Amino acid sequence: FPQFEFDAVIIDEACQGSEMSTLIPFKYNPNVVILVGDPNQLPVMSFSPDASRCNADRSLFDRLHANGWPINMLRIQYRMHPSIVSFPSKTFYNNNLITCDLIKNRSPAQWHDHIAFP
Repeated sequence: FPQFEFDAVIIDEACQGSEMSTLIPFKYNPNVVILVGDPNQLPVMSFSPDASRCNADRSLFDRLHANGWPINMLRIQYRMHPSIVSFPSKTFYNNNLITCDLIKNRSPAQWHDHIAFP
């Protein structure tokens, strides 16, 4: 693929990938790179003290953020019930998470009243 190029590269879970592994798609000369990730969730997994000593255990997302690149937080969440999201919102996100109205107003699941779910 020596002449193969991408217009854009989107890297999901960018906070979990090491800087070196995240750089691999750059060989395709993208015009735009979007890193999607949550620095409050799982970090890069590294078991090497040598990697830690030379910062090889950090993500490109972390490096860019530490050097002043802006992060756009996605504030609206579409998965959790409001009573569940309140803890992470308060603890990790300064009460900035908002639950989508669709989730707030949805009916309980059919199994919600089952005896196995008191």
